[in-house]
Amino acid sequence: MKRVTLCICGMALLGCASRTLPEAKLTKAEGTISAAAAVGAGRNARASEHLELAKKEIEEAKTLARDGKTREARIVLQGAQADAELGLMIVRAAKARKEAKEAVDSEGQLSSRLP
Repeated sequence: MKRVTLCICGMALLGCASRTLPEAKLTKAEGTISAAAAVGAGRNARASEHLELAKKEIEEAKTLARDGKTREARIVLQGAQADAELGLMIVRAAKARKEAKEAVDSEGQLSSRLP
């Protein structure tokens, strides 16, 4: 009787686990959104759009997981991660372009001062 109870409890736990999202992937997606926000994604329209989409996708993935649609939830969560990473890369690329332009401008000013 004890074994039957343990088996039933084990199967119940497995059923619950299949209705959740992988915590590490969820945390990674949310962390990427936070990182992008920290480096100024809110000041870049394209990056901001991707972060908003990622946030919506995370919520959709959570809803799908609660409804037992684990496979779909994981796919939507992957999309959220991709959008969050894209937002972060857009901000980093804009920052790199700005720094490169400033370096070129600075170099141009220095070379114009040389005899």
